[in-house]
Amino acid sequence: MSVPRAVRVVSVAVAGTFALTACSTTGTDAGGKPASSAKTLTIPAQDGPGVTASEITLTDYYFNTKNNPTMVPVYEAVVKAYNAEGGIAGRSIKLVNQPPVQVSETATNSQQTAATCASYESGDYFAVLESNDTGGLGSCLNRQGVVEVQGGSAPVPAATFKDAPYTFAPGSITRERSSRTLAQQLKSSGFFTGARKVAVLAGDGDGATFNKQVAEDLSAAGAPDATVLTLSSTKPDPLALVLKMKQGGYDRLVVAPGESATSALTSALPQFASQKYLPKIAAFGAALPVEILMSRFSVPEAVLERITNYGWAYAFTGIPVQQQKDLATGKPGAKKCVDIAQKAHVDVSGDRILPRLLTFCEQLDFLKSSLAKSGSKHVNAQAVAVGASRANGFDSITTFAAHPTTDRPDGVTAVRRATFSAKLKSYQYVGENLPTATG
Repeated sequence: MSVPRAVRVVSVAVAGTFALTACSTTGTDAGGKPASSAKTLTIPAQDGPGVTASEITLTDYYFNTKNNPTMVPVYEAVVKAYNAEGGIAGRSIKLVNQPPVQVSETATNSQQTAATCASYESGDYFAVLESNDTGGLGSCLNRQGVVEVQGGSAPVPAATFKDAPYTFAPGSITRERSSRTLAQQLKSSGFFTGARKVAVLAGDGDGATFNKQVAEDLSAAGAPDATVLTLSSTKPDPLALVLKMKQGGYDRLVVAPGESATSALTSALPQFASQKYLPKIAAFGAALPVEILMSRFSVPEAVLERITNYGWAYAFTGIPVQQQKDLATGKPGAKKCVDIAQKAHVDVSGDRILPRLLTFCEQLDFLKSSLAKSGSKHVNAQAVAVGASRANGFDSITTFAAHPTTDRPDGVTAVRRATFSAKLKSYQYVGENLPTATG
């Protein structure tokens, strides 16, 4: 085993009972090999909270006429269509809104989580699809027998699944796995070949520990002189980053997985252009506002072409809506979802509506598929976990490959490269599926 090179961290101010057991194959791991679960789950001979003989109650933070009025008719159309086909586990879906819990502005994340958790203690919900989760909510919900199915494709901390056996993120990947995957793919693609120095653009909102881990993963993959450049969200100065890289002789820039690091890259790109400094850039799941960068900030195509982005979502944020539709309808489940909205005369052309629509359908499909595969007539959290662990996993409609299991609830097993297309003025996926890191 090679010993990682020393990692330097530099801070600069610059702009995620009836018993039935599952102890066998749980789909495939990142390399396509069978993955075995060491866990044994027992399904109780009773239904879980929010379940009756005819109805299954779900709640979603976005199903809210006050905060998200544009999504309400979208969700209502989907629920109506799914119920017409039998709902979930032979029960009609009842979707209700759980209003966000108001706490004081000085409340800590743990206090917010505790307050949010308390609001779900009525026993009225089988599953929470989206919530105002500040971390740790899944564990609390799961103790009450409530399933949590997180949506979206942003990397999530591995801690999300700590002590949370019934929390899943079928269309996402943990931040820790994303870091290892990025390092793995950059090494295999030759990104570090001939490199002199590698800068790691990080965000202070992603945590110093994680940012350091990204640099260590890159160093272990062969990145020379990996140095973390941490942006300041309070005193953004994108020029400082670019000048530091240019004067320091960095010829490679790796953007750490995370929203704040992507935001810093967006701010820095105009400065790269003005300084005529074009290092090779690699990112992971970065949603870049190409149209804004080109029109408002006059970032030339030559700069955008230097970026290689690794993504896993069909509804890739930053790709124009029509191209999102083309990608999203590549699977029957996704096409069905889009067709439901169109038949209901719901406009899904909004930048955020289509990804949200597909995510909602995927969450319903995940619950439906998992319960069907559980082999149990009872509808509860344990049945979902057993079903999720069955062979072949879950056929995601928002990602290229997803197999959430009891051992790997983050789901995503493959990524693809996305490069800038001058003709289409956007980033496009190219090539074949590339495996995510194991472990």
